[in-house]
Amino acid sequence: MGTWGSGIYDNDGALDVHADLTKAEKAADLSVDELAVYAGLKARFDVAPDELAELAAVVRARADELDSLPAEVGAALSALAADPEGTMKARSRSEELREALGGYCDGPHLEALLSHTPGRAVIARLVDRCRETLDNTWPDLYRAAADLAALGVIIELQSLGAEVDPDEAKEWLFGYRAARRATSDRDEEFWEEYDERVLAGFRLLLGDDFEEDEDEDDD
Repeated sequence: MGTWGSGIYDNDGALDVHADLTKAEKAADLSVDELAVYAGLKARFDVAPDELAELAAVVRARADELDSLPAEVGAALSALAADPEGTMKARSRSEELREALGGYCDGPHLEALLSHTPGRAVIARLVDRCRETLDNTWPDLYRAAADLAALGVIIELQSLGAEVDPDEAKEWLFGYRAARRATSDRDEEFWEEYDERVLAGFRLLLGDDFEEDEDEDDD
């Protein structure tokens, strides 16, 4: 597992899973409403330049459909397609999110696109893909670290208004803690730092429903 930091996104396996989760749908197959929200997500997650260029090409090819969108949504989508590189210069991640996730996959927040209600089924489907990934069972953190990219994505989606079942999130936390306890102490210094940041993510996800673990309190 190649790592560059201790954030949830700061390893190559996590970035691979993040990419798989966020590019599972084809822009050309979406309704124009869903395309708007999908583009907002692609920008927010700071996708690779070639992926963004492909998205921009789809938007330009469907330019005649943009008139059906609210003016501010169509304008934001057109601006992204016209100058994807310029649009992507901004960063939007809060300090709280950065503490948990790290600095990767951090792009601009395009509110007009992300809040376009008729297209938000795209967000719900991404939440479902994350849930499926987080339902996996991991023997240790070496195996869990890649899949935990889904935790990062779902935390960010919750910050965009997506609903997450706290009981299900507690099950993910239970599975994470089991993997943490089963992890060898070979790289313990790293895993201690990583653990702090993953738990920071779970605290954001669960809020007042987060329950401290007695073993963690004793460490």
